[in-house]
Amino acid sequence: MIPFEVPPGGESGESDAAFRLSVKVSQFTRVLDDGSSVLVPRQSDEWTVNAHSYSMKDLENDIAARVKWGSSQQIAIYEFDPNTGGEKILVDDKALSLAFLERENRKKLFLYVDVQSKPADCVSNSVVTEVMSNVSINNVSAPEQSNNEVGDVDVIDWDSLDIIPIGQDQVGAAVCVMDEEAMYEFLGLRAEDERAEKERAAAEEEAAEEIGAMDLDGTELPVDDHIPGEEAAFYDREDPPMDVGTLYLSMEEFRAPVRQHAIKGQFELGTEMSYQTLFRGYCKANGCKWAIVARKMSGTGIAFANLTCFYTNM
Repeated sequence: MIPFEVPPGGESGESDAAFRLSVKVSQFTRVLDDGSSVLVPRQSDEWTVNAHSYSMKDLENDIAARVKWGSSQQIAIYEFDPNTGGEKILVDDKALSLAFLERENRKKLFLYVDVQSKPADCVSNSVVTEVMSNVSINNVSAPEQSNNEVGDVDVIDWDSLDIIPIGQDQVGAAVCVMDEEAMYEFLGLRAEDERAEKERAAAEEEAAEEIGAMDLDGTELPVDDHIPGEEAAFYDREDPPMDVGTLYLSMEEFRAPVRQHAIKGQFELGTEMSYQTLFRGYCKANGCKWAIVARKMSGTGIAFANLTCFYTNM
């Protein structure tokens, strides 16, 4: 039996708490301890759990039993709502319980899993913990003579303790994970939006002053039909850009260019998800790492599609 699987035909309480988990793991590259890497294709699985006692730790253990990733990597789990097409990250038991509660009638929870690199401090701490564990084990195997002298209490001989230095090959290079907000600021989009907002406010103030000084009787009012961000809609339709941070006016406006990009790149485009607020696509060729994610930007009057996740090794 798979760990944490709820057997069929249980008691009434267990039957009411039974939930079906549908889990999809995106394609990722597993980084091994020796520095090599292995491409792991996307995977999907389903199993039944008891929602009353199921925790994030149980969920992580169940996923780890089915998918293997490197010691310098970690997973991010997102709940998915098929009605709205939205995603929300699960961070603790409270968020998981709420997800179960919101789907009480459906008795099924859809989850997406992304394998990411750990922050640099987490990777370093894991190596230090491993080294200190080895020191403790070596110390326990010390001669029993010192233990006999003090009875049942284990004594650490600090004078004979050897501290093993951590080599650069164990620590590895620092890997920084950049979230969407940091990427948004790193690409200069935040500064660009703030600058556009200031220019718009200044233009409105200037226009108000000009209108106040004009004689409106029998005269035509000046009209400025410029839309901030309108220039983002102009691109080469034969070779549309697919770089990180590229903006499109809407998801409908984005889907045609991504198909043209596949035609120009001579590969077959697969669609994993396609909604008004989210698009996930990938290359159907066996072993190809190309994938793309586009999300609708929030807080804007125009429905931009912002390419926030993109990698290729074609």
